[in-house]
Amino acid sequence: MAAGVRNLPGVRPGARIFLFAEEEEDGVATRIENFDADWLAIAAPGAGELEAPRRDGDLVELELPVPGGSLFLVGTLTGRRTSGVPQLVIRIEEVGADPGVGTSSEARRHFRQPLWLPARHLAFTRAGRGGTVQWHDAGAIVRDVSSGGASLFADAEIPLGSTVRLDCPVPLEPFGLVAMGTVVGSRQTGSHRRPRWVVSVRFDDLDRQDMSWLTNQLHRYQWLTRWRQR
Repeated sequence: MAAGVRNLPGVRPGARIFLFAEEEEDGVATRIENFDADWLAIAAPGAGELEAPRRDGDLVELELPVPGGSLFLVGTLTGRRTSGVPQLVIRIEEVGADPGVGTSSEARRHFRQPLWLPARHLAFTRAGRGGTVQWHDAGAIVRDVSSGGASLFADAEIPLGSTVRLDCPVPLEPFGLVAMGTVVGSRQTGSHRRPRWVVSVRFDDLDRQDMSWLTNQLHRYQWLTRWRQR
């Protein structure tokens, strides 16, 4: 990242930061101890705060709350420091911003990129007669997407808890991301004549490789968008 880490807003010793690793959805709160051009050293969480031991080479994500938003940093664990405060040293490889998150006390697991693109295909389950589960198709616009899920602007009511099969467009790629997920939020909007629903979907089946690929694509897209706006 060249000299990028030193120039990032909010990066300072003692700053609160959230660590995510593997498939964990909840971030572990810790703090920045030290940093340089392309790495951060953070206070190592206690053994009981992580579900699995951290190994050198593991992919990790960090969320750094800043005024008006958050920075999302993706990197790999490259070492540990045991003198004084135990620390994890992380080489930073990708950086993205997510406006508005830093004003919340809740850390979000994944960097989110606004898109507003039509979904290639959307299907969802709904209970039918006799308790049978039926699949239904719906049209939708993908409002934003992350490696953790997507927000959709749908033309059909999709109940909470429904299973969703989504073929989602991915920036800078000719093909989409096909994923299964669960509806974790749904609210009606639009007019009485033309109702629409804002639907939040949590991805359930993305493996680490797919999550890393999608996160990198979203960060590339954001960088390209900013470069074009210069």
